[in-house]
Amino acid sequence: MVTVTADADQAARAPMGDAIVGDPAVAMEQLAPLITRTPAKIQPRNSSSRVPSSGSKVPVEEFNRIVASVCPPETIFTTESPSLGSWWETAAITRPKSFFCGAGGGLGFALPAAVGVSLAYGKRPVVALVGDGSANYSITGLWTAAQHNLPCTFVIVRNGVYEALKDFGSFLNTQVVAGMDLPGIDFVSLAAGYGLPARRVTSPDGFAEALASAIAGGTPSLIEVEVEPTNSGMFSK
Repeated sequence: MVTVTADADQAARAPMGDAIVGDPAVAMEQLAPLITRTPAKIQPRNSSSRVPSSGSKVPVEEFNRIVASVCPPETIFTTESPSLGSWWETAAITRPKSFFCGAGGGLGFALPAAVGVSLAYGKRPVVALVGDGSANYSITGLWTAAQHNLPCTFVIVRNGVYEALKDFGSFLNTQVVAGMDLPGIDFVSLAAGYGLPARRVTSPDGFAEALASAIAGGTPSLIEVEVEPTNSGMFSK
């Protein structure tokens, strides 16, 4: 990890990796020619490579495939759901100002960020991919989206556990981490309370239909998607 900053104090406080003091814009100009663009790994919706589900939940691989195939090219994404892995590798994110992700591990970013970028960039559809753990930090952003009638689709990736923190506990060899399970949270009812239509889906086809319908509607809405729990992949030894 390398941090490029014009602030020497920030470089001195860098928690890991190396830090370079200089003009970030100049650094980006020098790095840009070294990047090789690779085509997005998009699979069509009728692909035969669909991942079977073991129950009434959506496998993460299938979730990511649906996001890639359903969202139109002009979609803006905000993301805070580590359990989805590197989902952006399957999505055709080719337009400027289309991907927003919090830096430094800040919590509660993606939901209000969707509101902010929608206010900034007008009529482009915004899709926020938010874990059920992350969503609780800033759920009130739904109210602002409703008040301004923004074209935001809030997708709650619900696996019933605060997976990132649970995985961090395992990384630290902590046998029991209390408070990581998140049972009984009804995001559909929460959305209704803030003035948004919402629905819960538990199958790939249901999610694909709900996501396409929500984006086409051009108004704020929420989809709670039951996904199969999987390691976030954020920590390794």
